[in-house]
Amino acid sequence: MTVSSEDTEETVESIQRYKYVRSINSIFYNPPLSSSVVKAREKRRIAAKVHAMFRAFIGQIVFVFFVLEIAYTQQNSDSFYLGKSMRDKYEGVDEVREFL
Repeated sequence: MTVSSEDTEETVESIQRYKYVRSINSIFYNPPLSSSVVKAREKRRIAAKVHAMFRAFIGQIVFVFFVLEIAYTQQNSDSFYLGKSMRDKYEGVDEVREFL
């Protein structure tokens, strides 16, 4: 597939024409429609809300992860034996309560 010089000249000319038409100083310039501006603003507002919700969700996930990590590392392996010894030591307390 070969590109002729005529095609490239046409392409360059159309690009230059497009740049001229989109230029503000051009007599052919038309500002964007107000409806499209409103739609773009609404789309941007919704995107900002989604981004904020996503950041909050990720923050909560990280917080839960840290809480679980701290709870797991602070776990004492002897707590079971401590509770068992306390129950065995004060076994007769329940009988006293029933008597009163």
